[in-house]
Amino acid sequence: MSKYNRQIYNLAYRLTGNSTEAKDLAQETLVKVCCAFKKYQPSLPFENWLYRIMLNAYIDKLRKRQRMKVESLEIKPEYREEHRQINIPDFTQNPEKLLEREELNICMQAAINSLPSSQRQVIILVDIEGLPYQQVGEILRCPLGTVKSRVYRAHKTLREMLKPYIETGEIVFVS
Repeated sequence: MSKYNRQIYNLAYRLTGNSTEAKDLAQETLVKVCCAFKKYQPSLPFENWLYRIMLNAYIDKLRKRQRMKVESLEIKPEYREEHRQINIPDFTQNPEKLLEREELNICMQAAINSLPSSQRQVIILVDIEGLPYQQVGEILRCPLGTVKSRVYRAHKTLREMLKPYIETGEIVFVS
């Protein structure tokens, strides 16, 4: 499991947008994987099985959250110093450009977090994790056409939300 720890946390963070929830979800996933390992079929890709367990745990959390609305007391991750992307200074770029890039990253993550759960899942798996549509369909247990339509709708929504950045050429959508 140590091979997948970082990957699990990254996916959990992308799904939840919150470090505390991501740690909880990653830990819950690892516990469920250990408990259900006897049910794993070696003929199937382990990564798909692992992602499916995480997505099921995430969906369960969403269902619980809908029943019980609770506001987090945590400061939004994008404003916390420890969650900002740390880049080695590049003295070939001016500080203004670096600040613009950081703001763009925050806006992109906020836009992804605002997508409906089904669209956020496919965007994270396809665009961020780089998985092929077929594999995403297997993980989500939905037809290839459904994956494609969710990606299309998510891209369309993101284009609309990030329109100012697209018009200035800061973001280029390829799809």
